[in-house]
Amino acid sequence: MPRQFLEGVLGVQFFGEFLIDRWIINRDQLLAALEYQMNRNERFGSIAVKKGFLTESQIAQLSRRQRQSDLTFGELAISAGLLTKDQVQKITTFQRHNNVLLGETLLRLNFIDEVTLRRELANYREHHRRFFGDEIPVAVSAVSAVIIRAALDLTRKMFQRVADIPIKAGRAVVIAPEEEGIKPTYPVTVATSFSGDDSVHFLLSVSSSLALPIAASLLGVDKPTEIDEMVVDAVKEFCNYICGNAAARVARKGVQVDISPPTHLTGIPAAPSGCQTVAYPVRSTRGGLDLRFHVPLS
Repeated sequence: MPRQFLEGVLGVQFFGEFLIDRWIINRDQLLAALEYQMNRNERFGSIAVKKGFLTESQIAQLSRRQRQSDLTFGELAISAGLLTKDQVQKITTFQRHNNVLLGETLLRLNFIDEVTLRRELANYREHHRRFFGDEIPVAVSAVSAVIIRAALDLTRKMFQRVADIPIKAGRAVVIAPEEEGIKPTYPVTVATSFSGDDSVHFLLSVSSSLALPIAASLLGVDKPTEIDEMVVDAVKEFCNYICGNAAARVARKGVQVDISPPTHLTGIPAAPSGCQTVAYPVRSTRGGLDLRFHVPLS
């Protein structure tokens, strides 16, 4: 595995992890701050119900529809005729004025002072410039880059929408077949192919701690305790949501692609002949995952 990719895996961090690594806060303080945020910050749907704009059943209906849409919750509610633009604006304004970010939470709990917070935010922004970025390596064609960007963005959105799990992705790295070496081993790996104006293979591999909540959310059941066929099928459907929305987005940009049915693999395959791997160092708050794309050599 190239040194640049391994550095990215270590460098992709959430702000709280960054502060822990720099001995600014400890893990117990981070957990306390996250719990404070969870109890303090209100989601869009919860606010809409409290204001009498939507019912709980309408929230559940929109949440299910959002998994198959590239729209925000508010945009989807407007398109469904359930909210007006003015109502959506009122909710987002309420969130902006009332929801608190991690830094402000740490201040409120007296875990950090303002001078230290300003300094560490500046340090984190510098760290972010080093390890994060949307640019695609130059060896990838323009069409492949459009598909990859869309699939990456939808992967982040679907983890948040379906399982309420935020993920961060670092700067992409091109890995030649001879450089792939040892890959991470996770119990569920799913592949989907984009074909048409260009051929791109999407591969997502997830740990049990990510696969199980995805399955629980999609199936509407209590969180499963082990990986079984039902969980694998749920992760396949999850990848179908990602790639289906990505295909619809790139079509609006003039790139025509079809997607294949998701396939469960026993491990992460090497890039086939004539292709290269574009891998993203990724981090979630709950478990390990691997995200990569096989694209034609340009």
